[in-house]
Amino acid sequence: MPLPRSRLSKSRRHRELTFEQLLELQLGPAAIAVRRDKLFADDDDRAAAWAENRDQLLAECWQPGSRPWAFWHFEVPSLADPDLAERRLRYLIEQDLLGDDEAALLLRWGDDQRDRLERSAGYASAYGWDGASPSHYHFNIRAAAIIREYRPGAIPAPPKETPR
Repeated sequence: MPLPRSRLSKSRRHRELTFEQLLELQLGPAAIAVRRDKLFADDDDRAAAWAENRDQLLAECWQPGSRPWAFWHFEVPSLADPDLAERRLRYLIEQDLLGDDEAALLLRWGDDQRDRLERSAGYASAYGWDGASPSHYHFNIRAAAIIREYRPGAIPAPPKETPR
């Protein structure tokens, strides 16, 4: 017979996190700072929620080559600053935490975006565009180069999807 909710331990209660709590563990407290009430009692409470829900949150991470805010905050605090994206990617590769599917997708994105930028260079010069491009293009191109540096030839980029 299950225990009444009031008798469950603090960490056990985290199995049923609210959407907002899950979002805070994914994106960080600053991402949903508009709320006036605290979603967690303190950082220890947040850490317990992360420990209890780690696998679920990692499985739901939607950006290949990245991890939830709580991963960096609690497990690798030296890389908690989001401006360290390239160092974070290197860490994931070095610790064998970057899956082959993630690496292959990052390779394809990087190659596609490099091709797109190269094609647009002629357009840019013809129309006076200054050549600026979204920063995620540059990160994905760098990510592909980093993956090739660490795993040369090990992971081919998946074939480009053909239009239907």
